[in-house]
Amino acid sequence: MGIYATRRDSLPSPAPASIFTFMKIGTKTTEKLSRPLTGCAQELVVISGRNAVKELLSYRRKALKQIFVSQSAILPKDLALSVEKFEHSGGRVTILSQDELLKSFPESRQGIVAQARSREPLSVEDFINTALNNHRSGQGSVILVADQVVDPANLGALFRLGEAGGISGICITRRRSSPVTDTVRRVSMGASEFIPHCLVDNLQQTFKLFKKNNIWVAGTSLDDTASNLYEVDVPTPLAVVVGSEHKGIRTLTANMCDILLRVPMHGVVQSLNVSQAASVVVFELLRRGYCGREHSSEGNDRMA
Repeated sequence: MGIYATRRDSLPSPAPASIFTFMKIGTKTTEKLSRPLTGCAQELVVISGRNAVKELLSYRRKALKQIFVSQSAILPKDLALSVEKFEHSGGRVTILSQDELLKSFPESRQGIVAQARSREPLSVEDFINTALNNHRSGQGSVILVADQVVDPANLGALFRLGEAGGISGICITRRRSSPVTDTVRRVSMGASEFIPHCLVDNLQQTFKLFKKNNIWVAGTSLDDTASNLYEVDVPTPLAVVVGSEHKGIRTLTANMCDILLRVPMHGVVQSLNVSQAASVVVFELLRRGYCGREHSSEGNDRMA
């Protein structure tokens, strides 16, 4: 499964054929669409893989521009029906040979890809408002802050974790951090296109805005003076700060936090990587009922 950007004008145009009829569940596709692909210079994000396309069809359909399916693809029934519904509602679905699909989308080994508008980062103000609205409506009271997370695989894992754990969004430091790259999208299983995020230049100023809006800031730390995650009550809404792969959160960042949280360790290895540590914290907060943002039905403007 992979996700990467491409230009629509670089894609092959399929030969016209009969109307889309490949939705024979459990059989190979043999038909092509009569609607040819039109060129367009707009750059779009391409999301590949059955699960990622299924999520896109369910929760960001307004952002979806086109679906490409391999002639030899055998799709699960629920995905096949969702694609068929998209086509019947006027969406563009194009059938290509497996060779054509792989030539245009090298990581499309599951036989289906979708083009959609990329989810742009929010401004810090809009990000905070989104988080506060989720908190007030009971749809999640936790934000993740990624402080100089350099490895795109770890950032992608944080997006995937955040989506699964129901957090309100991810705040990413702009400097010395991985941008939201193709690798991030691939590792996140498409979650980076669903969960809100913002990019910030100065964490100190960002934390001041958080606190001005009554968002508490909790840093993760290995220090013995930090509070045991399982023994402390934390207020909400809450921003949980995780740091770089090798050093954790910076000393300056830790000093700006309202509280430091420690995951108790019982083995010889006394640390977890950033995505593992974040998973422990987020799912403990989920257990307490602090997370749990729910998706709305198809066409959700918040996710488009």
